[in-house]
Amino acid sequence: MAPVAVVEFAKDHPDILPPMMATKAAGVIEAHQQSFRRAVEAGVKVAMGTDSGVGKHGENGRELALMAKNGMTPMQAIVASTANAAQLLHLDKDLGTLEVGKLADVVVVDGDVLNDLSKIADPGNVKLVLKGGRAAKNMLEVSVPVLA
Repeated sequence: MAPVAVVEFAKDHPDILPPMMATKAAGVIEAHQQSFRRAVEAGVKVAMGTDSGVGKHGENGRELALMAKNGMTPMQAIVASTANAAQLLHLDKDLGTLEVGKLADVVVVDGDVLNDLSKIADPGNVKLVLKGGRAAKNMLEVSVPVLA
């Protein structure tokens, strides 16, 4: 997602980003996609990370759709973003999967994300965000304890 975000930023702000940076970013997109596809085909365990300083905060969910477009199943992309990421950070005893005794960080999305992962990236589709079992965002008609 990082080079895509740079290209998009350059289009929106041509006065800020030097053209050579946008050109370089556009030039590596295909190489990134090919490298990712080869890794998935080879069975490399993938964990989603973030280049938060590159793209807009809150848009990293777009990465999942790119993962699926480039060789992963939607469920593999979700696991890469949850369980695999927690394991990579050695936090899998506390988070990354829904299990008794783990922190309950959950996102409830309107729609079938296994058929359209882009739904995760659209804030309008995110109806509930639980952080540690408490609501950080609740657009549902059900009451959930809110974070203080």
